[in-house]
Amino acid sequence: AQLHCLSLSYHDASGARSEAPAFLGEMTLLRCMFNIAAAGGLTARLRVLRSEEHPEQNRRQLAHRAQHRIAAAVALLNNVSPEP
Repeated sequence: AQLHCLSLSYHDASGARSEAPAFLGEMTLLRCMFNIAAAGGLTARLRVLRSEEHPEQNRRQLAHRAQHRIAAAVALLNNVSPEP
């Protein structure tokens, strides 16, 4: 199967990563939208990673691989080490 990985992050006016758009736990959609509007000046950054072909792997294996690739890409952008 072809694996296409994307990472999406949000940043405030100073360029720092923002958690304002995070949709967490029991949060309502309305509350999430309020947080985004209240944050103001957010910029979305979409990073498209190189596609890979993995015909021998099932969906679960592909999901695991995608999770690690995206975590590594985000860690690289943030200059931190990805979790194992």
